[in-house]
Amino acid sequence: MSKSEMNDKKFEKVRTDTLTVKEKRSLKKERKRKKKNSVLAQVMQAQPRPGQPLFTIIVFFSVLIDIIRTMLRSVLCLVVILLLSAAVVTGIAFTLLKPEYDQYMENARKTVEETTEDTFRFNETTILYYEDGSRISELMKDSDTVYLPYEEIPDDVVKAFVAVEDRSFWTNPGIDIKNIVKAGYDAVISKGENVRGASTITQQLARCIFLNNGVTIDRKLQEMALAVCLTEKYSKEQIMEFYVNNIYYANGYYGIEAAAQGYFSKPASELTLSETAYICSIPNSPTFYDPYNDPDRALERRDLILESMYDVGFISWEELEGAKAENIEINPAPGMNGDYAATYAADCAIRQFMELDGFTFQYHFETDEELEAYQAAYQEEYEAMREELYRGGYRVYTSIEKDAQQGIQEIVDQFLADTRTDESPDLQAAVVLSDEKGQVKAVIGGESSSGFGLNRAYQSFRQPGSSIKPLVVYAPALEEGYTVDSTVKNISVSEAHQKEEDRITYGTPYDLNDLSGSLVSLRTALEQSLNGAAYMIMHDVGVGSCVPYLEEMHYKKIVPEDFTLSTALGGLTYGASPVEMCGAYACLANGGVYREPTCLTSIVDRYGNEMLQGEQEGIVYTMGTASTMKDLLSGVMLRGTGSGLGWYERTDIPAYVKTGTTNDQKDGWMCGWTENDGEINVMSVWVGCDMPKGLQGLWGSTWPGSVWVDSMLSVIKEPDAGIDDVELESEMEGGIAA
Repeated sequence: MSKSEMNDKKFEKVRTDTLTVKEKRSLKKERKRKKKNSVLAQVMQAQPRPGQPLFTIIVFFSVLIDIIRTMLRSVLCLVVILLLSAAVVTGIAFTLLKPEYDQYMENARKTVEETTEDTFRFNETTILYYEDGSRISELMKDSDTVYLPYEEIPDDVVKAFVAVEDRSFWTNPGIDIKNIVKAGYDAVISKGENVRGASTITQQLARCIFLNNGVTIDRKLQEMALAVCLTEKYSKEQIMEFYVNNIYYANGYYGIEAAAQGYFSKPASELTLSETAYICSIPNSPTFYDPYNDPDRALERRDLILESMYDVGFISWEELEGAKAENIEINPAPGMNGDYAATYAADCAIRQFMELDGFTFQYHFETDEELEAYQAAYQEEYEAMREELYRGGYRVYTSIEKDAQQGIQEIVDQFLADTRTDESPDLQAAVVLSDEKGQVKAVIGGESSSGFGLNRAYQSFRQPGSSIKPLVVYAPALEEGYTVDSTVKNISVSEAHQKEEDRITYGTPYDLNDLSGSLVSLRTALEQSLNGAAYMIMHDVGVGSCVPYLEEMHYKKIVPEDFTLSTALGGLTYGASPVEMCGAYACLANGGVYREPTCLTSIVDRYGNEMLQGEQEGIVYTMGTASTMKDLLSGVMLRGTGSGLGWYERTDIPAYVKTGTTNDQKDGWMCGWTENDGEINVMSVWVGCDMPKGLQGLWGSTWPGSVWVDSMLSVIKEPDAGIDDVELESEMEGGIAA
């Protein structure tokens, strides 16, 4: 700075000091005005100007600086506006939601205030009852469950859960606002693809004890309110104790001690670090991380827990590597409690709870991927509701008749003992008995000595063969105007298949109507189980008009691939269960009105409240169609494929049945009903092996027919049970068996 400039500044300072207050204010405003002027304006007003090249550069950067200043001012204004808007919205939201918040907190405080430590130690047994009031079985948490006080819970268990589930557990007020905001932010940024839970351990405990597993905003708010109140009443050590002892570790194990004994046959105190992390991996999603369903998933989460423990500083690097390298060996999968009646009754109750919890059952799928996604969601919800049933102290009353259950079980056991050979040592059978309204009276899932692990009555899905024809071919045809005397062509199914292969391979067109075949009546086609006639009828009526009848009767595994003519012969992709077949024939016996099969008559909770909702009915077939089908099915025992069973040699009670056999004689069926003095009994019978294989001598009219006749006669209390020297009739007619 030159000497003259320094003097000018000193003069300016002296001049300013001598100004009046008013003059100072004017001078200050003038300086602000000049400061607000754009840089470009200041440059343009500057004297003297520099040379042209330098002046151009200065002008360029002046404009750039002005643009940046303007943008900064705009951003600052926008931020201020957003902050003010957020404050206003928050204020309005608080005003509107505070009453609801207060209500949630009031309800939560009332609920928590009524709890004691014993609230978290309940082990109430759910009891299943026969129709006469006697007990079928008890469903409960593992009988060896031991409740561990906090000081006896292994330190590694506590650290594992804190590391992977809730790192702020020891300091948060029951909820973790930061984690909730982050989870919401991730969900928004990923457009819903990265949705993760933000529940603390206390929230999980609240859900486990007081709420269901439904994913709704209302349930989440209740969960959060309860978590806050639990934290106010109980210490962190108590909450951890309640949590570890109450959460579900899959396969009927509740609490860390039951899980340790069940999976490793040792107390929790003796678990290794690796075993501890393995067990602690399960409660996050008991179905997904079930060691028996997919052990690799449980191992992956074990490693995640171990790494989380290392990240937090709970274990050393050496401990981490050693635990991850340790081989995990668990005990064999446990069987289900109780007999086939108990497992089926439990299944019905679980499905009822799923419905009460808002789960939507689905029976139509556009793609296999859609079916797989639904099944995954189904299993997740099923496991959650199974947990509720087993730990809730319910009283489940059923329509299962004790005498019928035990009597048919004895018949099945005797049949299997007499029929098994060295070639078929694994032969099995399943029987379902109900009334016409779908109320199940007996359910046999296999031989009693097999331990009741797999209930084939509702858990096995097998090809139904010709037993499906009345449901998906003949009844739909009657709905479209066919009569019992309608003439149909019994073509060669194998020839039709060859024509279809030629069309696909060489583009050769064909018309099924041009194929040769004998003309038969609709009645004869059904009684003799003629495959070619059924094939032609479905072709005429239309696959798209026939197959949906199965969906209307809640067949669980009908997929797009089933919309083919092969379904006319029972060639389903995944098959059908005996319960489904019994329910469908009950629909015909009930005048075309369908009610989903169940054995439930009442479910009462521990407080005496009725939980069972009324069963919904749906009209599948018209009454006229159902009546005509009854007439058609009556001929099977008289003149058709079931005539060799000698039914009318042993009773005068009319029977309306259909037999079925699949390709290579892998599965045999008989389904139908009897009517006696106004009482209708519907029965489906399946015979085969769990791993499908051809069995010499297996036809619908042989082994399944034998079991059906013996079992039905035992139910209607007809004398002379037992079938000797039954004349066997072949139903095979090319392609899928009759």
